[in-house]
Amino acid sequence: MKYTKLLFACFPIAFTFSCCQADNPIGPDKTQRVLAIVDVMTLNSDEAVPEGYTGIAFSTCTVPYIADVTGEFTTPSDVNKGIGGDTKFIWVKYEKLPVNSDVPVLVDIMVAHWPNWCPYYPSGWEPAGPLTTGTWGDCWRNGLNAKYLPLSETDTFVSTLCLSITEYGYLNSCPDSVFMYEECWSRETSELDIHKDCGDDYYIYVSYYRPTIIRREHAW
Repeated sequence: MKYTKLLFACFPIAFTFSCCQADNPIGPDKTQRVLAIVDVMTLNSDEAVPEGYTGIAFSTCTVPYIADVTGEFTTPSDVNKGIGGDTKFIWVKYEKLPVNSDVPVLVDIMVAHWPNWCPYYPSGWEPAGPLTTGTWGDCWRNGLNAKYLPLSETDTFVSTLCLSITEYGYLNSCPDSVFMYEECWSRETSELDIHKDCGDDYYIYVSYYRPTIIRREHAW
């Protein structure tokens, strides 16, 4: 069960608003490899971040990042901006994996209502952490859910994420698409506003981009 929607088609390259481009990584043995997210979590600003994680920020794609190997660290944005509560960040960890790897990778993500902070998630999903902790009033108790599959068992995976922040719910501040692995991949967005019923000026959504692996006998 997926609570997502495809918002924009990929425009011709001259008009594509692309948030990032990525090389097509291969291993020394010419094995086809991808940079994939292997873990997602939420933490308060005063909690220690495990080594090797990078953040999710407003209006920009997270660059696939492995310390001392590739990419740049992304400073995360507070998902509770403007509604009080805890200063809350979303963190992800990347690994460079061969496409036949059995390591579970992120294949879907969504914001969900967690009444009374009881995690609610469909079968096959798992909780990644609470979001709107410390808020009050009518603000929904929302959390983040993630779905993982072994990379060898899926042709699509989440390559990068972005937090949309706007003053109008029908707009999205994240780039329309990304260009990687020889294709243009459109933005998808979790349906639930993190700030649901908070009464503030912001709509904040989790957006993400999912390339399809083109499995070949040789590397790209």
